[in-house]
This record gives sequence, C-alpha cells and structure tokens, in this order.
Amino acid sequence: MTKIILSTKKSIKKILLRALRNRCNSPHQIAMGVSIGTFIGLGPTFGFQLIPVLFFCYFFKLNKIAGTFGVFITNPFTVIPIYLFNYWIGNLFFAKDVNAYKIIKEAVFSKYDTFTENLKAIYFVIIKLGSPFLVGCFINATIFSFIAYFTVRKIVNTFLIKRQLLLEKKKRKKKKFKK
Repeated sequence: MTKIILSTKKSIKKILLRALRNRCNSPHQIAMGVSIGTFIGLGPTFGFQLIPVLFFCYFFKLNKIAGTFGVFITNPFTVIPIYLFNYWIGNLFFAKDVNAYKIIKEAVFSKYDTFTENLKAIYFVIIKLGSPFLVGCFINATIFSFIAYFTVRKIVNTFLIKRQLLLEKKKRKKKKFKK
C-alpha cells in the first residue's frame, strides 16, 4: 500500500514539475489555473468540473495542468464532506434553521398519489436545501480560490527562485572548472 502512495506522490510531483518547467507559463498563470480549478471544483458541478475548467484555462491562457489539479479538490472521497460544509456555511446566511434530515425524510418516505405530487416534493426539497447549498458553494469557492491563488503563487515563485539560484551555482562551477 505504501508503494502505491509513494508512486502516486512521485507521479503527481512529476506532473507539477512539468507544469512549472513550461517557460510559457508565468507564476500568475499557474496560480490562476489552480484558482479557477478550485472555484469550479467547489461548486455544485461534481462530475462535470473538468470541461469548464479546461475551457476557462484555454480561453484565458492559463495553465491547464494546474487548473486540473485545482478541480480535484473534490473527488469521490471528499465530495460529501465538502458539500455538507457548503450547505452548512450557506445555511448560516439564511434566517430560518432548515433541518435537512427532516426535509429529505419527508420527501423520500411520504406516499404520493400522483407523479406531479412527487415532482412537487422534489422541487420543495431542491428549493429548501438548494438555496443554502448554492450560497455556501459560492462563498466557499470564492474564499478558497483566493487562498489557493496566493498559496500556489508563493510556492511557484519560491520554486523558480531556488531553481534559478541552483542554475547560477552550476554555471559558476563550470566556469571555475574550465579555468
């Protein structure tokens, strides 16, 4: 199991280094790619996030690999806790306290005579739970995409500075060796 984790870490590191080595991308483009990916990844589009991220990265000339990594903040293991947190944050901005468990229980376990009554119940659940969820998604996506931007930009700048210093050190050694 640890071999799988280590190989996964190495492959992720290789992909990120490839994204950083591409000289066409500035630290801003890489950080914005992650930021856009994080914003869309925290939204209510689970399963369809990659298409809009690649579109926006292409349209705004951002790093597509970095955008893809930002999207994967939500994955099958993290989507439920993230969506519950989004709902909880959104629910803080609504005056009434909505008991999500009670609403879902009533909609699922109630007997409806007609198809239209069933659709009305589903619509009621979406309206009651959807508004706080969407507000929470927007708030969290905005906050965490800003955090992702500044964090990634700092990491990329640090990496590039260290790489530049290392290259200069190698050049000095070569010049010293030639003399």
